[in-house]
Amino acid sequence: MGGENSITDLAKMVGMSPRNLTRVCKEATGTTINKYLTRLRLAIVKTMLKNPANSMAEIAIQCGFKTERQLQRILKN
Repeated sequence: MGGENSITDLAKMVGMSPRNLTRVCKEATGTTINKYLTRLRLAIVKTMLKNPANSMAEIAIQCGFKTERQLQRILKN
């Protein structure tokens, strides 16, 4: 889940145009691709937080957030 996945990259992976992938994702999930990916990342974060050996900075990077601060901001909301 780490790293950045642009909509264009994701569309190429599944053999669709970015516009079509965006439409299909919205129809299937009721949300945008970026919001859906953030929800997936947060689910992984919550699991990783249960292990005290994982630092917040490590978790942020492994789950695809740019910084620990970005992750903390998203967790507050």
